[in-house]
Amino acid sequence: MSFKVRLLLGAAAPLVFVLPAMAQTTISTATTTPVKTSTVNNGAAADLIIDTAGSIAPASGTAGVTAVTVDSNNTFNNKGAVSLNNADNSTGVLINSDLTTGLTNTGSISVLEDYTRTDGALAIGTGRYGVRLAPGGTFTGDIKHIAGAITVEGNNSAGVSVESALRGNYTLDGTIALTGSSGFGIDLQKNVSGNVLLSGSVTVQGEASKGVRVLGDIGGEFMNEGGISATGFTSTTISNYADASQLRPTDTPIADRRAPNDLLVGGAALQVTGNLAYGFLNNGAATGAADPTPDIKDVVQNFNVNRGAGAITSLGSAPAVDISPLSGAAGRNITLGKVRESVRDTLDDDKDGNFDEIIGVFNYDYGLMNRGAINGSGFNIGFAATGLRVAGSADGAYTTTVAGGIFNSGSVQVQSYEADAVGIDIGRGAITPTLVNTSQIAATTATETTNRATGVLVRQGASLGSVTNSGAISATVRGWDGDAIAFRDLAGTVRTFSNTGRIVSGHIDDDTTDTITSGAGRNIALDFGANATGVTLTQNESVDNARIFGEVIFGSGADRFDLLSGQAVGSVDFGAGGADVLNINSAILSGGATFRGPTASVTLANNALMAGALNFGAANATINFSGGS
Repeated sequence: MSFKVRLLLGAAAPLVFVLPAMAQTTISTATTTPVKTSTVNNGAAADLIIDTAGSIAPASGTAGVTAVTVDSNNTFNNKGAVSLNNADNSTGVLINSDLTTGLTNTGSISVLEDYTRTDGALAIGTGRYGVRLAPGGTFTGDIKHIAGAITVEGNNSAGVSVESALRGNYTLDGTIALTGSSGFGIDLQKNVSGNVLLSGSVTVQGEASKGVRVLGDIGGEFMNEGGISATGFTSTTISNYADASQLRPTDTPIADRRAPNDLLVGGAALQVTGNLAYGFLNNGAATGAADPTPDIKDVVQNFNVNRGAGAITSLGSAPAVDISPLSGAAGRNITLGKVRESVRDTLDDDKDGNFDEIIGVFNYDYGLMNRGAINGSGFNIGFAATGLRVAGSADGAYTTTVAGGIFNSGSVQVQSYEADAVGIDIGRGAITPTLVNTSQIAATTATETTNRATGVLVRQGASLGSVTNSGAISATVRGWDGDAIAFRDLAGTVRTFSNTGRIVSGHIDDDTTDTITSGAGRNIALDFGANATGVTLTQNESVDNARIFGEVIFGSGADRFDLLSGQAVGSVDFGAGGADVLNINSAILSGGATFRGPTASVTLANNALMAGALNFGAANATINFSGGS
């Protein structure tokens, strides 16, 4: 990975809005009357502060109420409490469009209801917002949730809803929690010209509710270094899963463990349908080359102390991260530009009291980077699990292009029960030149039938040119009849695959008390069977620790497998139609090789070992031994 860095210690953020001095009104007591910035100063406009001892809480049950309205070019700073109760179609803080101002929240904003669920919906109210930027124009300024909590209970509601273009930055360092169906933790419906930084936490619970939705374009950086989670389930701690073979007669039957209305499907934790000028970074610790100046903060890893770790989680069948355009008239081709990262002075390195100033800027080679954690769990029986999904629109009309490729140095982990699990799903209409994995991509399913676990799936109609793995890509099935597939290319576009790490597919015995030790399920490490132009697979690693566990399947092109270090355990099928090459040098192939094309070349050199049969079929074969067996 290459990058450029600019050291900016002591410099201001690049986008700053300077407003003229305004009158100021401070609320420092409990207040029940809604306020507007245009009239808060005895009928005149003023900047508004709710102090730590202040609050605004209109009477409970007042439908359509707005506690605070920003309707003038005046700032609003909430250090206290804004609260609404049992109020449908209501808003804690409403910001009108076509203003030049700013909002800062370090207090609490609550839009709640007096409702305790016993066996019904998670919420009963509707149309509730913590912070809402009204539709219809452009808002100039920053929206900053620095600390404190925004809590909303209601259906068709949102913690923060941005419905006009935002000419500025959106920053979350606090917490947002939403309970209810068809809602959003954060809903960015229109374009944001500046940076979007999510460094706090967003938690949503409800059918079809999403953690963060990005409908518009983001002109600046888009980075998550906090927690985002979404589920439609009513419990995130109690699952209905139990291995059927392990159940005792006295155990609760699986069908009775959770009621149907406890098992509703939530939305994605993060959904992106717009352009990202500087890509998407799920942040975490960075690695770089040796540091020539350990006493100076100047290389990428020096700034890890200033970074947060992003964690994006979905419980249910929705992806944790879903990047794809909308269908129909609302859709368009979207592009993720290469990632740029601006590092904040979160530790106040220069001791000036400014924790938001930028102390380093890094430009990367990839448009989608995960240095944190992306987790998908079906959690309950029958719910598929997907970690990261990148695809074109569902109707096939629009594409998603990831400039530079996809980079993972964090973890992508998925788990399902009696359903399929896919770690990274590159779908139809996704266009990206490369996938680079230096850490972990893992998919696991527990199944009594034929459900699959797939680490990386490239679907038909996608485009991925190359893969480089120095970490681990794995697929595991608990049970014997489902396929475990570490990597599968159904698009047939991957031309080169380089492995210096681990590619692992395997099964786990789901009942050690019986004598069953195999089934219909296959261990497939690498499946290039759809490729008709030829794939070059290379395993070459200096300390001889690289491994491939499982079948390797090639397609009908001219394929080449250079096994130059470590070991491959499993059969190799070269497919039909090409001039194929198997080159084993200083390595071990524990499995047979089958050639189905017109010509085949096999070389074993420098103490190479092959424990398996060579099946050449009708191929014109050449075998070369040079210190191998």
